[in-house]
Amino acid sequence: MNARTIKEARMLLPAFGVTVSAMLLEWLLFSPQTMAGIGAATFIVGCAFLGAVSFGEEFHQKTMPLVLVQPGPRKTVWWDKMLPLGTALGVVFIVFLAVVRMRENPLVFCLIPLAVFCSGPGQTLLVKNQLIGAVMTFSVPLLIWLGLVAVYSLVFWASPETGFVLRSWLENYPPETYIAAGVAMYCGGSYWWSYRRFLRLEVIEAQAQEIRLPARIESILARPAAMFLPRYSGPFASLVRKEVGLQKPVFIVAGAACVAGIVEAVIRLMHQSEFITVLLITNVVICCLIPFIACGISVAEERSMGLMGWQRCLPPPTLKQWLAKLLVVFGTSGLLGILLPMLMITAGLHVFRHEGFAEILMQLLYFWGWLLSSGGALVYLSLLSLAILASSLATNTFRALLLAIALIATCGSAAFWPVFEKNVGLVTPVFAACWPLLLLLVVLLQILAYRNYLHLDASTRRCWTQSGLLVLASVFFGLFFIVAMWLGAP
Repeated sequence: MNARTIKEARMLLPAFGVTVSAMLLEWLLFSPQTMAGIGAATFIVGCAFLGAVSFGEEFHQKTMPLVLVQPGPRKTVWWDKMLPLGTALGVVFIVFLAVVRMRENPLVFCLIPLAVFCSGPGQTLLVKNQLIGAVMTFSVPLLIWLGLVAVYSLVFWASPETGFVLRSWLENYPPETYIAAGVAMYCGGSYWWSYRRFLRLEVIEAQAQEIRLPARIESILARPAAMFLPRYSGPFASLVRKEVGLQKPVFIVAGAACVAGIVEAVIRLMHQSEFITVLLITNVVICCLIPFIACGISVAEERSMGLMGWQRCLPPPTLKQWLAKLLVVFGTSGLLGILLPMLMITAGLHVFRHEGFAEILMQLLYFWGWLLSSGGALVYLSLLSLAILASSLATNTFRALLLAIALIATCGSAAFWPVFEKNVGLVTPVFAACWPLLLLLVVLLQILAYRNYLHLDASTRRCWTQSGLLVLASVFFGLFFIVAMWLGAP
């Protein structure tokens, strides 16, 4: 194994380790029926993250020019990066099959790492950002599929006779034939495009690019957005405006999810499709993940852009800057992570009130309603605090999300394993007896995150020390939970 292969393996190790560890942990905690859904989601997200690391990390470390000026041909550099990526995706796929125990159509899931291997590097080279590259690797195939379903539904809506002829022609062949043909065309075209893009790549600016809208669209939305921002009435208001501007990618993702939801709802009204139903639920799940992206951006994005030192030069005290950051992060998380999904679900109930899909929406609405209760809000606050701590320990948003997933999976399993093992609900008096301890854990997380915010750099030693401390605190909370169950706390 040469030095270049070792370097590529080290870049892939964090995303690979988090994905494999999360699937193994879920295998230990959940039943096989639950594991089929949660394990598949972890597998898909982990593969998308792995596909964005190989080239995205070079942009983050500003080392892409050094990669391009190596004395060897670019074809060799390409294979030095793609072979470790393919190996990592293959191992993740094997672990997924082992823990989920897939018996039906395992080759269908084999298409996911294949599509990531062929398209992930090219998407990352296009946007020069790890997080956006991972999102595009996941969303571009879905958008293509959505477009095909939209055309199919439009044909049925415009001419039912033509639609029935088209359906009868498609039913002559098994669905696997169309899936294999479509994936082969997508993977072949994506791999050729990714490879050609790398061969012709010229890095004018090596730094990772920010998430932004086209200039014309931003100018149109600037005036309405200014109505909801505080005016420049003082230092604190200016800090809030700065933090809201830092969260611009989160609002872009939320807006895209809303637009996609409207389009999918119109398509489903024209022609019922289980795939569209899955996409509608996926939009709600994306809104559920938006708060953790907001927390990841809060500190890590400033450190990635090299603004932490400039932040210390501002006149307001550091504590006031931190409070402004928390105000915007928690406000954004509540607005886009709770209220927006509830509005989307309520609108879906009015549109699909006479269909079986309404039962699924009612269950989702019950879950988001629980987040507004005292216990749900406390759990939600603790998860957001873990994500903020991860952001204060990371060097960019992508690494902050990986660390947040690892901390939430580890600490959540240690603290709430009685919920999974003993089937104890989070709305019982036993859990209510643990609220003070959980609130104390939230305060500890905020203190650690603030102390990390005072440091300009991210320390690996500090990351491991605080992670170990959190795991011990979570284990203590889990033991307290068990004692409360044993005593039958009122």
